[in-house]
Amino acid sequence: MRHYSQNVSVSDLQLTGNETVHIDWDGGLSPGQVVTLMIRGSSIKQRIFSVIVRIDNGRELKYFLSGGVLNYVTSHNVDRLNRYKI
Repeated sequence: MRHYSQNVSVSDLQLTGNETVHIDWDGGLSPGQVVTLMIRGSSIKQRIFSVIVRIDNGRELKYFLSGGVLNYVTSHNVDRLNRYKI
């Protein structure tokens, strides 16, 4: 989710690592979705801008919702094995 939809670079944000980041979205998730990112910190004023979710297709979305590729593959293989269990 580090793809900025506006002309903002990482250096423009002047981040120190002590900021609080809040992602505001409706709870649904889809490839290429735009969400609002709010960054608050002691060294910077609050910044609010739109970012594009870097989930580019349905398969990546499945991986993300499963907690990652390894979790997805493991769960998928366990499900397949359970179908053939005697």
